[in-house]
Amino acid sequence: MLVVTGDASLAGDLVVAFGGYEPKAGDRWTIVLAARLDGDFRAVHLPALPEGLRLEAVPMGAAYEVRVVSVEE
Repeated sequence: MLVVTGDASLAGDLVVAFGGYEPKAGDRWTIVLAARLDGDFRAVHLPALPEGLRLEAVPMGAAYEVRVVSVEE
């Protein structure tokens, strides 16, 4: 996690990789935490997950989070 004591301007690409870890539904990671976030990543690259799961990358106020959610069938 990157912690910024002031404002953070997002740009460029966010690339998520797990390096052998197998994410489970409900897992979540704060990628950036700041006093305030400006802008967004130009592109977000998320790896494929097993059937029934998907990754979401979302700004959450002053934080940017990646989370694993179950896909309803």
